[in-house]
Amino acid sequence: MKKIIIVEDQNIISSDLVLNLSDLEYDVLDTFTSGEDTINYLQSNNTYPDIIIMDIILDGFLNGIETAQIIKNEYRIPIIFLTSHSNIKILKQAKLVEPYGYLLKPVSNNELLATLEVATYKFEMEEKLRTQKQYFEALFNSSPEAIISLDKENVIADINKRFTDMFGYSRKDVLGKDIDTVIIPENKKIEAKKLSIMASRERLVEIETTRLMKNGGLIDVSISAAPVIVDTEIVGTLAIYKDISDRIRILNQVKNEKNKAQNYLDIAGVIIISLDSKGNVNLVNQKGCEILGLTQHEIMGKNWVKEFVSEIQRDRVMRYFNEIFSGNNEFETTVEYRVINKLENQKTILWHNILLKDDKGKINGILSSGEDVTQIRKSEREKEELYKKLKLKNDELAQIIYITSHDLSSPLVNINGFTKEIRMAVKEIIKIINSTEISVHIRNKIDNILNSDLFPAERFILSSIRKIESLLSGLLQLSRVGSAIIHNEKIDMNDLFKDIQNTFKYTLIEKNIKLDIEDLPEFEGDPKLINQMFSNLFGNAIKYLSPDRQGIIKIYAQKKHDKILYFIEDNGIGIDKKYHKYIFNIFKRIDMSKKDGEGLGLTIVERIARIHNGEIEVESTLGKGSRFIVTFPLIR
Repeated sequence: MKKIIIVEDQNIISSDLVLNLSDLEYDVLDTFTSGEDTINYLQSNNTYPDIIIMDIILDGFLNGIETAQIIKNEYRIPIIFLTSHSNIKILKQAKLVEPYGYLLKPVSNNELLATLEVATYKFEMEEKLRTQKQYFEALFNSSPEAIISLDKENVIADINKRFTDMFGYSRKDVLGKDIDTVIIPENKKIEAKKLSIMASRERLVEIETTRLMKNGGLIDVSISAAPVIVDTEIVGTLAIYKDISDRIRILNQVKNEKNKAQNYLDIAGVIIISLDSKGNVNLVNQKGCEILGLTQHEIMGKNWVKEFVSEIQRDRVMRYFNEIFSGNNEFETTVEYRVINKLENQKTILWHNILLKDDKGKINGILSSGEDVTQIRKSEREKEELYKKLKLKNDELAQIIYITSHDLSSPLVNINGFTKEIRMAVKEIIKIINSTEISVHIRNKIDNILNSDLFPAERFILSSIRKIESLLSGLLQLSRVGSAIIHNEKIDMNDLFKDIQNTFKYTLIEKNIKLDIEDLPEFEGDPKLINQMFSNLFGNAIKYLSPDRQGIIKIYAQKKHDKILYFIEDNGIGIDKKYHKYIFNIFKRIDMSKKDGEGLGLTIVERIARIHNGEIEVESTLGKGSRFIVTFPLIR
């Protein structure tokens, strides 16, 4: 039984309607005399009427038309207007609310029944249409493909959510705009025009192309467009866009691989062969024929391993190919082996292999490109031989230096000993002279010989001995650095400089030297050699400080690209720029008059840096100080 609410401010008419509706088997939920009461009822009750019969003219704040508008917007209940007027102006206002019927007072049962039946049917049909519309809108917006609706002028009427996701445009961005101004790239305007014309001729059009996104990028799409026909008239176009970027990317990859394979064939310096699943040759390029000294006809169809691989390597290569054809996906794509040409000469070839598969993914062959590295390998072997010979010579030189140093040390010890014996003998002679009466003339002559000739000669001999010993010691250090076995490990450079600082602690305090050591990154190298290198640089910084100002030594580091740089900086006497390129040379000293040494320290430093794949350079200004920079590869 349909439920009715009556809104009528005349009680007689309202009561009459209640009776008539009861006769027609309608259930009257309630009657109200104002729009406000009706709204209040709907707000406070969960049971809504199926139809509301409402007088257009009502007392109160809201008239019937205003009340009906609120009910339509918020409750979607069909309204039938009740009126005793046929005023055109009032009826026009009422029409805007889209009532489901009109009843003129007084109302007969037949008129009431007919109007209620029509209103009910109309409302039910609208509800079905609304449900269908919601369903199609949900279908439209939940589609996995982008959909756009155009009118006859190619103006965008609607887009779905997937269109927004794909192209970046919201509905607000595009509705009412010509599609050409939104997603058609400039170079696709003519193509889009042809597509529009074909779609307007009652046919489905499909095309793959590119379209423009909001961010300015292009997207690969497939388009299916068809006309929208209403009552045999084309009213627009519906187009479905599918993102085919991944497929195009894969196709391009396949195309690139094919082009790559073709390029391999066209490169004269590279061998190209293709083997079937049995290892027989089904493709060979001209370079392959040249290497083997055979024609293409003589090579095609032959078993590659049995016919053309060096006999000594044949079993290994056969196992390699068998492993590939067994389906092992972790095979080495690069392999090197020797092939035999027509003249029985062997060529070393570096091969790069690609699997060939059928549609089901089964391996059915191998495509190989080979580079002739015969001369390269020969050069490497010669280089290795030269390296061995050089190492042997270096070892021999180190041995010679060691033996020479050892053999020279003995005479030096003898010279030093005999010099001291001479001094002792001279002292005895002096005692004898002093205890014997000798003329003043003779005594003066003896004193002159001793002080002018003998004692200076003794001092010169001892000084020369020390110099030779220092040279021999330096040469031994240099030879040991060159022949040392390197034991690389991670070095905490902060701890290393603490050890160096402790070594020079007394000198640092005695000379009141200010030392500034920043936090230093670790380095991978031989701890003993690295300590020796930085101790030498640190000692030089102390040795060559200026006596005219407080000495300052700074130690810090920087990481730069794939390098690490260590800096030892001082404010010492500095080095003239013209000597910078010589200071790492053996026996090269810049200031012979002021400091001791034999010019081997920086040579050893440079050798240690080079052993660790590093380098050393100097920046210095005479009178202001020096900065030594040691550069090593960064630890990965």
